[in-house]
Amino acid sequence: MTEPQPLHIISVYAPEDNKPKQEKEIFFNELESIVKSIPPRKSILILGDFNARIGNEPIFGIMQRFNEHIINDNGKLTINLCSLTWLRINNTYFNHKAQYKYTFGNTRGQKSTIDYVVTNRCIPPSEILDVRVINSAHLGSDHALLLGNLD
Repeated sequence: MTEPQPLHIISVYAPEDNKPKQEKEIFFNELESIVKSIPPRKSILILGDFNARIGNEPIFGIMQRFNEHIINDNGKLTINLCSLTWLRINNTYFNHKAQYKYTFGNTRGQKSTIDYVVTNRCIPPSEILDVRVINSAHLGSDHALLLGNLD
């Protein structure tokens, strides 16, 4: 029997993509410092609103193709953070219908995926059973409830 290991949970709310570049870079640099301050081989789970549209180009170990095709500045910063700190964007590994992928929608009918479940490689992909939007949960927000099912 193995001993339970601590799970480091980080909740984020990144500056919106239309904020000054310096503000966004400061946020992502601080998040990088926090992730790097956690001892190696310790499990990390980052949840929240990255305000990032990351595209759907697979990047080995970081993301798969199951996402919308648009990428923005925060998306580039998120991908860079993941490459520097060995993080994986788990939403992109599940081929769900669009209604279970979009985490944000406004009154003009625009939809996007900007909220993510991100883990480091100490949590094997086999332990991430699913990541999907729960449409039946009405939160009074323009964001949908994102469910990450971990084993």
